[in-house]
Amino acid sequence: MTANEIIDAIKRLDPKEQLAVIRFAYQPDAERRLTGKELSELAERMVNATDRAEEAIIREAMIRGFYSATAGRAGSGARNKRAIAKRSRNKRSAKRV
Repeated sequence: MTANEIIDAIKRLDPKEQLAVIRFAYQPDAERRLTGKELSELAERMVNATDRAEEAIIREAMIRGFYSATAGRAGSGARNKRAIAKRSRNKRSAKRV
């Protein structure tokens, strides 16, 4: 089956089933981290973007691609960095007393 045949079959589905296909198609992309080259290309696209909405979309893709689907989970990049920064602030303020 070719990609065009698959697309035509998806178009014939009812909207609820189409939504399930769309969610399935985006899931692998949302769960993987981008390579350095992919992040660099997105950064260049963002710098060259003339539309603020496009910039926001690219920025979100970069964040999602950098942190992957694990962002915000225990032990993940963003949350872990915030926790480390908070501990560092607490140590500094404890030394002042």
